[in-house]
Amino acid sequence: MLIVNQVCREYEVRHEDLIPYHNAIIDMAEKFKNFYINHVPRQQNAHVDALTSLAASLVLSSGATEGVLIYSHDLYCCKSAIEDSKTPRGDLQVK
Repeated sequence: MLIVNQVCREYEVRHEDLIPYHNAIIDMAEKFKNFYINHVPRQQNAHVDALTSLAASLVLSSGATEGVLIYSHDLYCCKSAIEDSKTPRGDLQVK
């Protein structure tokens, strides 16, 4: 959520190491006629979150490749999480 708020310029980027990345995102976003960014809660994005964790944990030498098998199955989602996701949170937009 912090990154979304920083890209929407609601929060400032304070960490010096992150400023070049933030500027690159803003530069890319400004090249589009329309740009939209929104936070997706982790529990609604479990598949991508798992792949991100896997990618971050792989340490490969330059030029090396690694095959990853992906299996899909339904995830249990409790009723309260479903009800929470139906509540509008508002859209975040740039431009």
